[in-house]
Parts: sequence; C-alpha cells; structure tokens
Amino acid sequence: HIKDSLHPVNGRDLGEEVKVGEGKVDYPTLIKKLKELNYQGNLIIEREISGEQQIRDIISAKKLLEECLND
Repeated sequence: HIKDSLHPVNGRDLGEEVKVGEGKVDYPTLIKKLKELNYQGNLIIEREISGEQQIRDIISAKKLLEECLND
C-alpha cells in the first residue's frame, strides 16, 4: 500500500497520516529499489480520509509515483 505519515510522537500511537510525498517515506528511493528488484506487483494508493481532499491526494500520489517510475 502506498501511503505516507510523520514519525510517531509517543510510544503508543502511529504517526499522523499525511498526503503521499509530505511524510517521511522517500518515494523516489523506494520506487528505485523496487525497480532494481524487478517488482512487478501493484502499487495501491491508500488515503484514509474522505471527500474531495481524498480524491486530490490520490491524484497527487498517482502523479508522484508515475514520475518516480519514469525516472
């Protein structure tokens, strides 16, 4: 699943989910490594909010992933 978050702020909770590309995941490096490993599976974008912002964030994530895949 393609998603992004910030680091946790305590030892009990997960980090805050944010739009792909705005969190701590280094997607250019991750995609490069997946390509080197000849990964052929799906990249499923996940954004756990609803409404228009969810749609915008998913479209933005798709664009970022396409750029990474084309490099």
